[in-house]
Amino acid sequence: MDKFQCPKCFAPSLTPRDFLGPIGFCPSCHQWVSAYPELLQRIEQLVEGSQRTGVGSHCDVFDCLEAECPDPKNSEYGFDLFHMMLMNRYSQIHARERVDPDVVESFPVWRWSSLHNERPNARHMKLDGKYFPASVRFVDVRGWTIRDMRDCGCGSTPVCIDDWNLLKSEGAKLERLRKR
Repeated sequence: MDKFQCPKCFAPSLTPRDFLGPIGFCPSCHQWVSAYPELLQRIEQLVEGSQRTGVGSHCDVFDCLEAECPDPKNSEYGFDLFHMMLMNRYSQIHARERVDPDVVESFPVWRWSSLHNERPNARHMKLDGKYFPASVRFVDVRGWTIRDMRDCGCGSTPVCIDDWNLLKSEGAKLERLRKR
């Protein structure tokens, strides 16, 4: 596959680097895509069910890929897809909560927290401890490419107004979202 047109936004420029095996992520519309829509739907259902119930794992996704995927398999696809899809879902929920009028007044800021693991993303490590306004979504700072998602074990930690006022008095500053 040299080029793949996104079936959701019709962006014509998806390339192999936008894919992890048979599943890709469109950087234009920020949606998961696949030439195998039934497979994608099944994997999304597994991840949603795991998020909702707390039951399930990357092994379920790998088993689904093994059973239904006509493409060559990689043992890390199941783990990576499960991790990326689940973390995206959590990030979207956190982003909605952060801008809720009842919440944003008490927690106006969040702090980037890098996970120091065996697959560090150098750009993400530079963000460790930086502060962002609640209106800035974690996923927009993290990035929307497969590489950004796959090599990310980072998170966002809400900062309450009292702590933020103290941090500001000690020199803390808000970062602004920069277009890459």
